[in-house]
Amino acid sequence: MITPESLTIVGNSAGAVHVATYLYRDAIKDYELALAPLATDPTLLPDRHDPLHPSGAMLIGMPAHFRLATPDRSPVLFGYHCPELFGKPGTSEQQMRELTEERCPIGLRKRSGDRTRVGTMLADLDPEPEIAGPVLIHPTLSPRCLPLRATQSREFSKVYEEITGIPAQEIHIDGHNHISVPLGLGLGGKEEAWGHDLIKWINGA
Repeated sequence: MITPESLTIVGNSAGAVHVATYLYRDAIKDYELALAPLATDPTLLPDRHDPLHPSGAMLIGMPAHFRLATPDRSPVLFGYHCPELFGKPGTSEQQMRELTEERCPIGLRKRSGDRTRVGTMLADLDPEPEIAGPVLIHPTLSPRCLPLRATQSREFSKVYEEITGIPAQEIHIDGHNHISVPLGLGLGGKEEAWGHDLIKWINGA
């Protein structure tokens, strides 16, 4: 029998940010007010106290913070992380940057009371520094990626462990770039090996 408690939520790239935002939404002050500008139908806004308690969540290729994002991405980041301020007269860029830092996956994880089991996956060729650096460092990753990942200090995984007392399992996706990961499913062989690793992780819950 499938129950909400038996579900695992999986998000890739921006989808992983969505999953983290959902899991750690209790850390967002004035949650409903923050979401209101994004809703075309206010009756569909998720409740802060949604009864769904998934058994786990896998965050694939997730940008865990946006301190290193290029300036041209600011409108998208501000529109997502602080929609109640974006475009509002009198709001400074610094205010929106600070709120984006608070509401990025790492910022939310630091303040959330959620204890959902979480893992992270990173592809061999995920772009640096925004994704490859902030998510994790794994001993099997190719040497060309290690210096930057080391300086980023496995930020999300480290914060997750500090808060929950449980290490976040980090799974390496061999031979893929940031775009090709979901496209590998159904191809067989090493292209979809990461999918089998994901299933093993889910079944290990």
